[in-house]
Amino acid sequence: MDTEPKKILWARISEAYSEHYVGQKAWSAAYHITFGLATVAGVVATAINGHPSVQLKFLDIGHSGLVGALTGLTTLLTAIGGFGGFERKWRANRITATRLWLLRQDLETPDPNLKEIKANLQTYMNEHDASVLGEQGKK
Repeated sequence: MDTEPKKILWARISEAYSEHYVGQKAWSAAYHITFGLATVAGVVATAINGHPSVQLKFLDIGHSGLVGALTGLTTLLTAIGGFGGFERKWRANRITATRLWLLRQDLETPDPNLKEIKANLQTYMNEHDASVLGEQGKK
């Protein structure tokens, strides 16, 4: 880094990149785990629904209680994932992390345009907020 403004911009971009990189991993995990568990619970509930002899004796849960619990779990996980916007947040963080990584590459050129890079950083942060907020971000 040659100049102080360039070092400051590098630090800001690097900090934002780290946050969004971690965010993309966390939201991806939340999205895939939530909907994966919901799918498994739904499939198991469907599979055992036709077999009244299936029950969890060690938990003292009969067939109808088990099917009801699994169906409820499926509904709850799907609602949490859907209303939580996990997929939207995962994708927004992934796109922003990639853009920030590319901005750092722009800073490494021999004569980077700091004004343009700073403007792009502000644009990307605003677009990220709008993506995370969904329809609310458009107001």
